[in-house]
Amino acid sequence: MYNILLVECYDYLADTFRAALSNNENYNLVVVESGYTALEAVDLKRFHLIIIENDLPYLSGVKTARNLRKKLTYDISPFVVITPSLSREAVEDYFGSGVADFLTVPLRIPTIQNVVKNVLATWKGAGDNIKNFDIMQKKLLTR
Repeated sequence: MYNILLVECYDYLADTFRAALSNNENYNLVVVESGYTALEAVDLKRFHLIIIENDLPYLSGVKTARNLRKKLTYDISPFVVITPSLSREAVEDYFGSGVADFLTVPLRIPTIQNVVKNVLATWKGAGDNIKNFDIMQKKLLTR
């Protein structure tokens, strides 16, 4: 069973994730609405994947990722970031916090399913963050 934490303040996007992941009995999805609540949630349960909305109120997605990474020094769970657009700045802002991939809005259920499946299957640790950073940079250069 994979525990997945979704940090998402918009109900309609959280519902999209529920629809995408509810049919897989190997996924246990926990949804919180803020970065502060995410910091509390990781004290209660180990998450195999953390998906973070970039545009969170109060504590931004970048700050949430950085604070989670500091708090989870023993745990190198991968992060997936939801962002309106994939830019060089977004990739660079999140680099170093353990981002495995990005999801861009509008979200599609098959895309969510594929990203979650691939990240859970391939993430090994911090070295993957560097590899994925290079992959993201190459995607940006081809746009």
